Amino acid sequence: SGPNLKAIFEDDINMRKLGQGIQDCILKAFVMAGTYASKFEPFKKFYLENEKLDLEALEQEDHDISFFRFSLVKYMLEHALIKINCPSEKDLGLILIDTNQLKAQLLPSPVRCLKAIHDMLPKKAKQMLKRIIAVSQDAVLHLDGEPATTMDYVNLLTFMEEMGGQVEKVDEETGIVKDLYELIEKYHVPVPPEDLAVFQSLHQEVGRYHTAVDKATSSREQYVSKFCHHLDQDIAALGKEVKEIKSLAQNPMILSPETEGEKAMQYVGGLLERLEELQKKAYSFKTYQKTFKVEVTKFEDLEETHAEVKMKQNLWDSQRDWQNDYQKWMTAPFEDLQPDAVSAQVLKYAKSVYQMEKGLPPNGAVPALKAKVEEM
Repeated sequence: SGPNLKAIFEDDINMRKLGQGIQDCILKAFVMAGTYASKFEPFKKFYLENEKLDLEALEQEDHDISFFRFSLVKYMLEHALIKINCPSEKDLGLILIDTNQLKAQLLPSPVRCLKAIHDMLPKKAKQMLKRIIAVSQDAVLHLDGEPATTMDYVNLLTFMEEMGGQVEKVDEETGIVKDLYELIEKYHVPVPPEDLAVFQSLHQEVGRYHTAVDKATSSREQYVSKFCHHLDQDIAALGKEVKEIKSLAQNPMILSPETEGEKAMQYVGGLLERLEELQKKAYSFKTYQKTFKVEVTKFEDLEETHAEVKMKQNLWDSQRDWQNDYQKWMTAPFEDLQPDAVSAQVLKYAKSVYQMEKGLPPNGAVPALKAKVEEM
């Protein structure tokens, strides 16, 4: 047999030193590789964070400007770090580390997130921009004209009341939109040219808005005075119509026992419909007066006329209902009648007759109904 190499190497001190040196060099190379690999931990961390991010859900949320500012810086910095601090390869002496595949895996991550932010930011800016311009143009439309009728003044003053703290909100949102477009310009976010054109008109639109608001605010007392003047004219016209209806309500045929019931009910019903429409108008007038803090009108003549016509309607309703009930009682089998129910109904008619005797002027229709009730 030949020489035992293992024994020779173990006995040879120089050979043992050489072998140990080789092992140390290899171990050192792997320690250096591990140390170098640890430098990729930050890349791993943000890569995993980005991969967990639900971009579709993120787009549905409402974000403030701080979110966009932070996100733009974050993903642009990540992209730059990968390109600069992640070389294609690293020579560690014994070991050559190839990071091309790693770099190719990392780079799309911040690019994907950055693209989502680039999509979201112009949409957010456009959405706020459109809202501000719409509010501004609507306000100018309401405030910049000269009212001509009572309802014009009501609409104008109501709009001014509802406007409340809108001016502060418009100014606040205008500042936010300007900051958003500054971000877009600073970080070169793609945006449609037509959106930029609309943004250029923002200053002019908000300026017109402030001018209209200032003019309307300074003229409010004048508007209220003119509103009162127009409303007084409307109230006078309403009063004139009430007098006309009151005159028509004095028609003798209404309280004549000779009048055909259907004819009387149709006539009185028409008057009552007109009065109820006037009551709705009067209610609206009083509501306007309360809203704009001016003296509230009392429509006493309207209420008195309505009560009178309503009672005359009740007279003919009672005549009709009595005739129906009386016919039913007279034709029903005796054993089917309920004395307590009949007595209660008759008492109800008697009370109505009493109220009409007190509330209506002397006439022949009420006594005729009273005679029928008392006969029962």
